[in-house]
Amino acid sequence: MPIETEKKIIVSDNVFNIYLKDLGTTKKIKCVDTYFYNQSLDFKKNSESLRIRDVVTEGISKITYKYLSSSKPNLFIREEKEICLPPQTQKDIDVLFDIFAILGIETNVKTLYRSEVEEILKINYEIIGTVEKNGYRFWKDNIKISLYVTTFRKKAKVKTINIIEIEGIEGLIEKEYKKFVETYGNMESIRLSDKNNFQLLLSI
Repeated sequence: MPIETEKKIIVSDNVFNIYLKDLGTTKKIKCVDTYFYNQSLDFKKNSESLRIRDVVTEGISKITYKYLSSSKPNLFIREEKEICLPPQTQKDIDVLFDIFAILGIETNVKTLYRSEVEEILKINYEIIGTVEKNGYRFWKDNIKISLYVTTFRKKAKVKTINIIEIEGIEGLIEKEYKKFVETYGNMESIRLSDKNNFQLLLSI
């Protein structure tokens, strides 16, 4: 599985807006992640997550399963299986059924559009909530920087925070984070998140 390496920084409105302005040209993005959960499996402890992402700005949907690869303080290093829905190739279909196998799901369904996949997941998993991300994406020195106004919804509970995600090679992530702290750290409080978005959703 591909490896995702990422830092998450929670910041104030002021830091978010100034950093966005300083980055310059960015790509606007909106997505809504629907997270699934099984009470008998401790996704939170194992840093796992299972979601269907609807990328509103691109008109596509994806299923994503992530699993902890290695552990470092405030750095998320996870293996990832992700494909578009419906799958576009036989290889993508194989990946989807690999995800089903990992999750203990058996199905003979052949039409694998977003709605069908959601119904398959709901046989053994419940929808725990959604995470809506409105923001911007920027590429810099081979790392991806995303700035999101992030709204967590779990039943009647709603919480919105600003999250900056720095993703790429570990050394480049640390370099960018150090520069970020040196530039913006004395403006207002910023803090690294020790939880992924699924864990943050559960915690609200």
